Amino acid sequence: MLLDLARAHLIEPGGTYGRWRMHDLVRLYAEALSRTTDSDEIRLEALSRLFSHYANTARAASTHVDGDPAAVEADHRARVAEGGSGFPDRRAALDWLDAERENLLAAARTATGLGSDGAKFQVHLALSLMPFLSWRRHLTDLVGLLDLALAAMRPEALTVAPRQREGAVAEIMNNRAIALVELRRLDEALAAFRQAGEHLADLGHFQGAAETLINMGHVLVEQRKPELAVRVLQGALAELPDDSPPGVRGMALTNLGMALHDLGRDEEAVRAFSEDIVICRTLGDCIGEGVTLNNLGLSLSALGRIPEAIAAHTLALAAAEETEDDFARGLASSNIGFAHYQAGDHEKAVAWLEAALAVLLPTGETHWTSQTQNNLALAYGEVGRFQEAIDLLRGVAETIEPDADQHNRAMALTNLGTVLERAGRLDEAIATTSAAVNLLRSLGQMRKAVEALHNLTLHLSRAGRHEEALSANAELLEAAVSEGDGQLIQRARSLREALLADRDGHGSSGTS
Repeated sequence: MLLDLARAHLIEPGGTYGRWRMHDLVRLYAEALSRTTDSDEIRLEALSRLFSHYANTARAASTHVDGDPAAVEADHRARVAEGGSGFPDRRAALDWLDAERENLLAAARTATGLGSDGAKFQVHLALSLMPFLSWRRHLTDLVGLLDLALAAMRPEALTVAPRQREGAVAEIMNNRAIALVELRRLDEALAAFRQAGEHLADLGHFQGAAETLINMGHVLVEQRKPELAVRVLQGALAELPDDSPPGVRGMALTNLGMALHDLGRDEEAVRAFSEDIVICRTLGDCIGEGVTLNNLGLSLSALGRIPEAIAAHTLALAAAEETEDDFARGLASSNIGFAHYQAGDHEKAVAWLEAALAVLLPTGETHWTSQTQNNLALAYGEVGRFQEAIDLLRGVAETIEPDADQHNRAMALTNLGTVLERAGRLDEAIATTSAAVNLLRSLGQMRKAVEALHNLTLHLSRAGRHEEALSANAELLEAAVSEGDGQLIQRARSLREALLADRDGHGSSGTS
């Protein structure tokens, strides 16, 4: 029958194999006919049935995204026993969510202004789709859906008890802020977390308030404010009630570990990550375990424990493959590649980083994709593929918008300077690294600015511009002292001695 309808041009294949849709002209005719022959009440009843179907089915599907397998199976059996619909496994649920995503979002937009039924649908759909949209990294869709849900929670749109309303609003705001973090809209995220925490504290939901503090700590890590992040996260851990879910404590430990890693306190970071991994394994949280294993690997690399780091990232890759998470798979592959780069195995690094990029680019994610491109360019430089490295880094620096991820732009400029120097293009290296120093200073990322200043000093020296090199070294030493970094101070002083010897040596040869 379907093929007969298709041959008559009444229906056509949908965007997913096995699904069909009405031909555009038939759909427009049906819509116009309904508007002329059906009352507003009948049309609203039809929409309400659609909303109910989508809300119930989306809720059933979402339990498979990050739910406990035993609980998911029990929920499925209960739904089938009640004559309802369910999904036999995670693959079936994800197939339905992928196929229906645009329809679900369109239905949510259509529900605006359709009374309490429309408002309830928007709220229920938002809460159901949060795990899926976040996991698939449809983050802009998620923020838009949560904005609709927040509007639906206004008193004039939906009548609920004030305390229930405030609790739901805080939950929606908290999850909206999490999506904003992933979109790198960090200032907005921090403000949203703060507002959600105030809502929860006013309601006496102290655990929820502590959870927003944990999320605020994550934002501070992403904003390159690790000292403040450590204070916030240690405070959040202290405020967590004794009966808090273990997963909440685990999330705080991982965020704390990230901040400690950024401060160079990697032994402490390893302990925090290891404790969270135990929690994740106890809970059967494969997704959370993968995230923390990746972070653990970064700290192990920083400690020079490269084989252990590669082992951690490899376990993270296995977790990503088990959960069919392309973004996590790409990130783990990228980290394996960078660990090989740190170990000096540059050919392996190139292979892993190219494979990671092939996975990350289709996801549309930009922050970690840019970092992978940065690292791949460094690896290209080590194997003599200078022009590919230069083109890749220039692409990163030029495509990042002025109000977007300036940290990765600064890293691209810093790395580009290094590659240009290795390619013998010293004047370009000096100009590029100078721009990186200025950008990092404007971002307040002084530790990274000090590293770039060190590179700039070397570029100037190798170009024979000795007085400029000494001037840059004086800035480097002053910045290192300001940062209180003993290792950098010693490096700057040793470099100054070498610069003076080099200058004097060139001066002597010039007068003899």
